[in-house]
Formats: sequence, structure tokens, C-alpha cells
Amino acid sequence: MTTIRLWTKNTQTFDYKFDVNFQTISQKCQNQQRCTLINWKSVRDLNNYLRKYPLGKLQTGLVLINNTMLIPGIKYILNVKILNAGNPIDEKTLILFKQNDTKPEEFLLLAPDTYYAHSILVINARVNICTNLTAYYFIWELTSRVGNSVFPSHSSELIVPPNTFQALENYTIWCRLVSQDGISVSKVSKRINVLSKGLVVRLPVNYLTAKSGQTVRIRAILHDFDNTVGELKIVWDCLETNTGDKCDVTSDNNELEMEFTPGLYEISVQVTKNNFSETDSCTVEVKSDVPVVEFEEIEFPVNMKVEIYATIYELKSFCTLQWTSPDLDLSIVPGNVINVTIKEDLFLNELEEYSNETFDRKFNLIIPPTSDYWEGLKGDAKYLFRLVIKCPTYDETNETESVLTTNDVIIETNAPPTIQQLNVNPLEGDAFLTTYTFTTLKAQDKDGPILYKFGYNLENRDVILCNMVDVTNCDASLPYSDKGIQTFLECCDSFNSCGRVLGPLVQTKRLENGNFAVILQRFANKMFWVDYDKAFVEAFAILYSGDNSSREIVTQKIDETIDKYLIGDFTNSTIKYSVANLLKNINDFNPQLQLSESILNVIT
Repeated sequence: MTTIRLWTKNTQTFDYKFDVNFQTISQKCQNQQRCTLINWKSVRDLNNYLRKYPLGKLQTGLVLINNTMLIPGIKYILNVKILNAGNPIDEKTLILFKQNDTKPEEFLLLAPDTYYAHSILVINARVNICTNLTAYYFIWELTSRVGNSVFPSHSSELIVPPNTFQALENYTIWCRLVSQDGISVSKVSKRINVLSKGLVVRLPVNYLTAKSGQTVRIRAILHDFDNTVGELKIVWDCLETNTGDKCDVTSDNNELEMEFTPGLYEISVQVTKNNFSETDSCTVEVKSDVPVVEFEEIEFPVNMKVEIYATIYELKSFCTLQWTSPDLDLSIVPGNVINVTIKEDLFLNELEEYSNETFDRKFNLIIPPTSDYWEGLKGDAKYLFRLVIKCPTYDETNETESVLTTNDVIIETNAPPTIQQLNVNPLEGDAFLTTYTFTTLKAQDKDGPILYKFGYNLENRDVILCNMVDVTNCDASLPYSDKGIQTFLECCDSFNSCGRVLGPLVQTKRLENGNFAVILQRFANKMFWVDYDKAFVEAFAILYSGDNSSREIVTQKIDETIDKYLIGDFTNSTIKYSVANLLKNINDFNPQLQLSESILNVIT
């Protein structure tokens, strides 16, 4: 509590009139516009409080002010007029200021309340500091019923890798704001409930023609979304469909390898864990004299681009290879040869028209994503792609018949989220000093949670301002560009299928020389956090926003800051990794930052 004592020379009753103004003394703010608003609000509230102070209490000569009404870093200039019958008879000025307690005005964590174990989790610490705390970092800690762990990140953004958590558990993420000298300033937490999503198992090959005596390899695509404790049990089953006899299968993992005699077989796999069980099956036809086909691992699901890599062994002259699909006209898909004949000087470079030699060949099917010239695949759909191989058989040198083999591959596509309109407010303001608010409505997608990436493009470089899970708004500053700043929003689902919409073009005013100190502190903080990716983007934006007169000064400050982090013992593996990331960013951004020779010598 602050007490102001009003002294008068006699016992006569007077009236008092208060006016409050302020002056910034030591405030270094990460968000200048917001801090200015907070300052004005504090002064206005104090002014209203004093003007409405009860007259009876004023007559005691004491004015009590709760210290919570005051904020550090500014002087409160109190002007007191003494009135007698409405006429001023004296006037005094009093200066008040609050000792800095370094507490932030705002400190909260932006993250979803619920989450799935298989997804990446991004948590952002939003802090607004209106004190002289300029250099600081964050300490992140995870607590649960099984124990505690500390994350290595010191950035305001914590990225938690997939499968860090377990389904049906509750976790608490703690974040501490720490000053440069290691003093804990403030602490916040976020409770997260991890939901269950079960299992998925897929056999990407629906029908396969194999050669007798050759090993057949079938790999099951398996996703354990929950990451829970418990045995993952995989059981393969094989049935000869013509006779009903079972095959002897010994594999206990997600890959089956076995040889077959000629016949038609039904292969199935069942995956069980805890209370979840999933099954899938395929057909294998085994013949005596056919080529051998191997497919590389196929993704599930695919993000609107199909890549099927097939190698065919033991091909003969005049074999034909063809990709077909009952679900898609492959003749209109750009960039593929879907029908070829193996013959002299075309693909295998044979020296004679006919040869008893066999040959191997890759015959891939690549379906590109949507473009200006190709509408692409449908999202959240299932496609069958069939590789048909037809090879002749010979009696001496005469063709007697052809052997047909069929291989069906099933592809399931995953559509990117349906993104709503991006709004930015205001559409005009100062570079770095104005707070721009990005907002959108929730994106639509069946594979949540959704990662929202709010950003802008500067000189063909995408800059992500906010990278948050299930958070549909972002407050950030923007750099200067005489062409305006093109904003965008990118949304990605849990399978990393992403879509993008452009936002409005925002017009910003060039930063004046005197304002670079506060902005450069943002860059210095990100370097201090070892968040080099964001630090170099910040440096690039700052340098791009300045004029020619400020470029030399800003470049020197950036050089000095980077140089400090290139000195030291880098034998520790964690430090080695961070230095490698630092050197990568130096290489990437040197054309824009024009770094000094001393820095460039380190990386050469």
C-alpha cells in the first residue's frame, strides 16, 4: 500500500483535484503497442480512482493507493490542486514509481485440452513483459502419475514429438519464465488429456502374382495410435483357397516371408493390443513361369501424391508391362509411361531380336499432386492400381502362348484440412511495433488435431509466426515491405496432409532508426534460446525492413550476436547438434544477411 499525506498550514477544509500523467523510465517491451495500452490503462484507472476518492477520507490528509494499481517501468506524475470555494490556491506535483518485480503482465500456454499420442504436439508460451526484463528463456517440464521429465528446449515454442505420451493418461506441461541470471520469474501450466484412437493395419497389395520357389514378401502397414503399455500381437494366417488347406506360417512381426507351391492363397494378418484388434487380407496367386515383382514400402495414407515403386525381375523379350486402374484414367495423368514392351533397343538394349536371357526392370507409377494442369486425386478416397505383365512362352523360337500376371495395389488418400478464410486486423500499421491479429474459423478434417501455421511470405521465403495445435488465432508483428506483406494460413492434420489459403495483403510502415534496439532484442532472445531457425528469420526480417542508413548498424549488431555463439567447446553431443543447426542457418541466410568474414570463416 502506498500512502500520500496531504499537509496544509491550517485546519481549514479544502477540496483537492488530481490529474495523473506518466513517463516511461526503464521499460523494454516485446510488444510495444500492447505495453503502451497497458500503461495508459493503468494511468487512467489511477486517475479515476483519485478523482473519486471519498471527500471524508481526503479531509484526514491521507490518500491510500493499492500497489497493484501500479506497474513497474513508468513514473506516475501526480498533479494535485488545492481548491478553496472552487478557486485554486496551490498546486503540487508528486512522482510515484513502482519497484520492478519482473512479473510479466501476461503469461499463458496455448495448447489443446485434448490430444492424441500419435500426433505432434506444439505448445506456445505467450508472454507480455512490460518490465526491464530483457533477456530471458523458458524451462519446460512434463509431469504425470509415472514421473517428471524436463525438455531440452528453452524456446517459447515447445515441440513434443509423436508417441511421447500414452493414451488415456493425463499430463501437465509446466513452463517457467527464467531471467538471464537464472532467477525464476513466473510459472504457468497446462493440463492435457490424451485420448485413445486404437490401431490401423493395412496390406497395401490386394492381389499379387508370385513365382513358385521364390520368396514372397508381404509387409503390413501398422499404426499404433495410442502408444500404450501392452504386447502388440501379430498373427498371420494362410489358406489355400482351392483345397482349404492351411499353410505353415511362422512370422510374428509385420512382415511375412515365405515360399509357395503353385496355387491360390488367402493371406491375412490380425494385430491385437489391449482391447483393440484389426485385420486385413490379400490374395496371392502362385505360378511356375512368371516374372518376380517386388514393391517398395507403400505409405498409408498418402497425401494426394502416389508413388508406387515396382521392380520386375526375370523379364523376357516382348514382355509387356502396363499400369491400369478401374478408378482412374491413367492416360491423363502427367509424367508417366504406363504401357511398354520389352524389346531390342527400347528399354533393355538387347543385341538380338530374341534371346533366352532374362532382364530386370523398374516400372514405377508416380501420380503428382494437384497442379494447374492436373486436377489430382480425390481426397479421403481409395484407389486400385493394377500392374499387368504379359510374357510369351516359347517352343524353340516360336511363341506358343502368353502368361498373364496381375498385381493390385490399394492406395488410400488423405485429404488436407478444409481451411476457412484468414482475417488479419489491422490491415495497415507500423512494422514490428503494431500488433496484428490473425484469426480464422476451425478447419474441417477427420484426422485431428489440426496444426495451424499463421505466417507471411517475404522475398519468396515463408515465415511462420505462430505454429499451434487447435488454436485459431495469432497475435504477431510484421516486417516492412514496399509491396505489402502477403499473409497466409497453412493447416496440417495428424498425417501431415496440409492445405493453404492466402490472407489479405497488409501494408506496413518502415521502421525508424531509433526503434531497432527493442526489435533486435527479440533476435537476441531467440539466439539465447538456441532457437536458431526463428532467430535468423527474425534477423532477415529486421534487416529487410530497415533503410540504407540503418543497415550497417543492424548488420553489425546481428554479427556480434551470432559471433558469441560460435565460441566455445562443442564436444557435448547436444551442443554439437545446436552448433550444426546454427551453421546451417548461417549458410541459408548469408545471402540476405551479408555476414562478416569472421563468421563465414568458421563455416568454411
